[in-house]
Amino acid sequence: MYKKIAVFASGGGTDFQSVIDANEKSKFCEIAYLVASKPNIGAIERAEKHGINVLTYNPSIGESMDEFYARLTKRFIAEGIDYIILAGWLKIIPESFILSFADRIVIFIHPYCLPLAARGITG
Repeated sequence: MYKKIAVFASGGGTDFQSVIDANEKSKFCEIAYLVASKPNIGAIERAEKHGINVLTYNPSIGESMDEFYARLTKRFIAEGIDYIILAGWLKIIPESFILSFADRIVIFIHPYCLPLAARGITG
């Protein structure tokens, strides 16, 4: 059984694409969601191309950032998301969200690191 991840991105999605590519090369996880910091970013196109669900923060619908994180927390806990991958995420993450996923948030720096993190290897 593969670990389920949600990848957070704020731009073109090149880091997100690295996650997709690494996972296609040697499957190590299920990419359950892309969380986009705003509508119409390149990362969304990448997710749609690969059939990955997208959740987008869109302040024009009246949802605050706190409400958005609360919605993510509820959904991710209900769906058993194992890891949160920050792949170029440019929004402040509230403490409540961090505490909900303690020891399960990975700041994505290099494609080599993600398979190790998904297997619980740190260091």
